[in-house]
Order: sequence, then C-alpha cells, then structure tokens
Amino acid sequence: VSEDGTVKAIAVGKANIKVTNADGKTATCVVTVKDNVSYSLKDEKGKTYKANGTLTVGAIKTAYSRGIKFLYADTKIGGKIVSRVKLDITALYAKVMSGNTDAINYGSTVYNIGVGSSVQKLIDKNFGQIPVVVHMNQQDILAAPVEIAVKVDLSKLDKDNLLFYAYDKENKKVIKLNTSYRIDKNGFLHFRTDKAYDILIVDEKLTKK
Repeated sequence: VSEDGTVKAIAVGKANIKVTNADGKTATCVVTVKDNVSYSLKDEKGKTYKANGTLTVGAIKTAYSRGIKFLYADTKIGGKIVSRVKLDITALYAKVMSGNTDAINYGSTVYNIGVGSSVQKLIDKNFGQIPVVVHMNQQDILAAPVEIAVKVDLSKLDKDNLLFYAYDKENKKVIKLNTSYRIDKNGFLHFRTDKAYDILIVDEKLTKK
C-alpha cells in the first residue's frame, strides 16, 4: 500500500488490508487477486486456432487435413507464457479415427509453493516432501502423450536428479512417470507425460506421510 492509498498486487491470493492515517483512524478491507489466465493455440506454420483451453475433435481433423504435425498450446498468466503443451496431431488423429471423440483440455497452470491452492493443501497433507506442482486442467489419461514446457521455480531442488509423479486425487494414487527432461536457456522445464493429473516434481523418491 502506497502513501496515497494505492494497493498494488504482488501475488495471486487474498490479503487483509488495514490502514491507519495520521489521525489514528483505521480502515480495513479484503483484496482478492485472481489469475488472469488466457490461452493461445498455433501450429508449426503459424496459423492461430480458436483457443479456450480445449482442443476439440474438429480442430484435430482440421489440423491433420492441412498436414500439420504439431499444435502448440500456450497458457498465459498476466500475458506471460507459463506453460506450453506440444500436441502430436498424427497420434491424436489416429485416436479420433479409432473412435476416441473426447476433447482434450490442454490448459496447465503452474502452482507456486505456498499459494494455498487446494492442490497444494492435499500435497502438504499427504506427502513428506514439498514438490513443485504443475496442475493440469484435464484430470485423467491423455489421448496421446504430450511434451510440456513449464516455467517453474526449481531453486530448492537438485535440477540434475528430478523425478516426476502424476497424482490422481480422485483415487488417491501416485504414478511415477518414466520421462526424460531438460531445462532450456529460458528456464522452461520440458518433460513428457500421457497422464494429465497433477504432476509432482521432486528430487528424491516421493514418500507418503
């Protein structure tokens, strides 16, 4: 809060604001800061597709008919890219032709530790470590494996020994992902998964409390 009363947000969440002026008068209020989430979807030729976080069967068929191999789905918060999902159109089209007509909810959100999200509360309650959590909007098995690139804070983890787990909250199951990974020059962590649950990233074997 500045001297002129302007409240500036520094993170997502709720804050109780209490201000006392020079005369001793006090005022309070609750301020809620929400994620400004948006999505964009492009192919390798630069064509933009309608994006609302879901890849429909129609979009898959259109991309395949144009000879597109991959679609790149970006999730943005406050206009900045926080994740990119690389979608294999050939594999997805094969699924569609075999009778799988489910849309794919490709949106993903990076949850930073300590924001008090429902996901993080579940993690804190059930596991001995504090992992980095990547929340996927779709909570089941994906129609085809995807490559995900996310901007996450790995400063508290050994970056050379990362392990990846998918956490199925509904069935309370943890599934270890057998994936390679890399960190690019812009700090994005790249890995592959065919499971779109909440992805837990740690640097030692995940243990339950």
